[in-house]
Amino acid sequence: MANYVDIWLGNAVDNLACAIFFAESYDEDDGPISPFAESQGEMFYDHDFLKIQFNETFGSVDDALTGISFSGSFADEVRANVESLDFNLSVALFSEDFANPVSVQTENLSLTYIGRFAYD
Repeated sequence: MANYVDIWLGNAVDNLACAIFFAESYDEDDGPISPFAESQGEMFYDHDFLKIQFNETFGSVDDALTGISFSGSFADEVRANVESLDFNLSVALFSEDFANPVSVQTENLSLTYIGRFAYD
């Protein structure tokens, strides 16, 4: 059985914009747990399987994947799917919580969905 990771690369105006977009709230209204979940049309994801990296100057896709578990298994495929993105944010979700992951554009943050990749 294969394991999968969803990868997004993007830009945020600063680390605070990232913190706000990924901030989780568990209140009584039964809404999505974060703006990130809402942007994906989902209510929940397991944050234990989410890796977010903000860096003012990622020099390459490899830099953006450094620190993401198992990235050696899928780095070549990610590079093949990235054309010329200028990015300072990488997001990896190691679960299949999102049925249809998508790219996102907000006032302070954008994420381009790169794809779902098998890893081992």
